[in-house]
Order: sequence, then C-alpha cells, then structure tokens
Amino acid sequence: MAHILISGCNGALGQALVEYILQHTTHHVIGFGRTASNLNAFNNLRFTYTSISMEEAALQWPQAFNAAHVLIDLAWQDLNDYRNPSHLNTQVECHKAFIKQCLQHGIKHISVAGTCYEYGLLEGALHENMPCNPQLPYPKAKHELMKSLELLKQRYTFTWVWPRIFYVFGAVKGRTNFYTALIQAIQSGAATFNMSGGEQIRDFLTPETLATYMAQCSLQNTITGPINLCSGKPVKLIDKVKDLLKSQHSTLQLNTGVYPYPDYEPMQCWGSTVKLNQALLAFKNNMLLL
Repeated sequence: MAHILISGCNGALGQALVEYILQHTTHHVIGFGRTASNLNAFNNLRFTYTSISMEEAALQWPQAFNAAHVLIDLAWQDLNDYRNPSHLNTQVECHKAFIKQCLQHGIKHISVAGTCYEYGLLEGALHENMPCNPQLPYPKAKHELMKSLELLKQRYTFTWVWPRIFYVFGAVKGRTNFYTALIQAIQSGAATFNMSGGEQIRDFLTPETLATYMAQCSLQNTITGPINLCSGKPVKLIDKVKDLLKSQHSTLQLNTGVYPYPDYEPMQCWGSTVKLNQALLAFKNNMLLL
C-alpha cells in the first residue's frame, strides 16, 4: 500500500483515475486541484483532497502532501488551445519546480501524463524509442518536461513513467470534443454534420480504457520511461464515425472535406503496445517497488 499524490483531480481523467485506484487497489489517494470539487462524493477514508493550484504547491509544499510516496501529475491548463504560448512560457517551468519539490520531500516514483503529439509528424506505428519532433507549444512543453526528468535522475534516486496519451473516442466529462459534437448532432436530429475528409488513420481508446491504462502504468515501476497509452489498432476516422452512426441507428449525413486536415498531425499513426503490455503485466504482478 502506498500514498498516491494526484494533481488535476478535478479533470475527467483525474476523477476516473481516483475512482479506479480506490476501487481496485488498497492505495491511499492525496488529491489536489485549483478548486474544491465533487470528488468528496467518493466518501472514502482512503481519499483526501486539498484545494491548491500547481503554482502555489510549487512555491510552498503543503503539509498534507508529506505522506506521499508516488506522484501522478495530470494537471495542465489551456488544453483547449495547443498553440497557447503559456504551455512553454509558464506551465512547463511550474511543473518542473513542483516535481523537484516532490523529489526533495522523498517521493520515489513519478508518473506524468504525456501526449502522442510529442511524436510530431511521424507516421505509421509509433514506438517509444523514436525521436520526437513536436509541432505545437503544448507537446513541446510536455516533451521538455520529460527531458527534465531524465536530468533529475542524475541528482535524485527515483523511478519515472511517462504515459503518452493517444486519441480518445468517447464522452469526456466537462469537455467538448469531436465525439461529443457528433453525439449532440445525432441526438438533436440534425440533418448533416461537418467534418474533415475523415481519411486520417488514428489509434483510439475509450475514456474508461484510458483511465485503466493510466492507473496501471503509473502504479508500477518495473517498466519505466515513456509508455504509449493506445490500442495498437489503426482505424480510419470516417470508419469510426460510421460505426457510431450505425450503432445509434442514425441517418445523419456526413459533410466530409469541410474542414482541412490539421497541419500538426500525420495522416496515419498508431501506437505500439509492446511496452504498454509489459507495464500492464508488471501492475498485475504488484510491481510497485518503493
């Protein structure tokens, strides 16, 4: 049993992660975020919550965090705008400072959420050992943060994992995405739905599977470094959309080609699951060695 410090508990992934840990492990969770939240609804003696921002926590270590053995860092701002300069100008330095605080206070294992956008325009099956060339401030900041963990290993004794999140196809609490826009069009009885050409090949996970993979990869420290959180199955976006329409018995007409393909994504990419499967096996074998 360990005490797990989780930033960004108020986010959709954070809430799902807390729920998973409390239901499927004996670990305690120390959560924190910018505001109070409905996480108290868990009503679990193994869960405590502190209302504090990452910026504040980086400057002054809260006493409530002293029991923590593990950090899972999910917090990040401006995720609705990957081009926002704040990713590189302020956020990455804040997370570096907080992670250093964690190490100075004895935390021995760190997991930080990464993104498949770190790979940039690489195509085909993406492996964790490929050189990254992110195209936007958000993935550039994330990749810089990952590199800082490698440097911190020279000064502190700890293990770290970097779960790289691929594409999510499903409802995400509190966020509007392609899926929720499509569902809204179906449920409202709209006649048409505008989208890109839909020929891009992607690797999709449901939000529930993402939370499970995030928890299991983060709560083991045998398989370390970057780990793709993905299905390993290449699927055309247009096929994914048509499958959803069929399952919903919808006659919604797709206006393909209305929007251009993003210039910061490859036309076809999916993740290798070799390292992911190793990490999931390590979790099942209770391989969190502190």
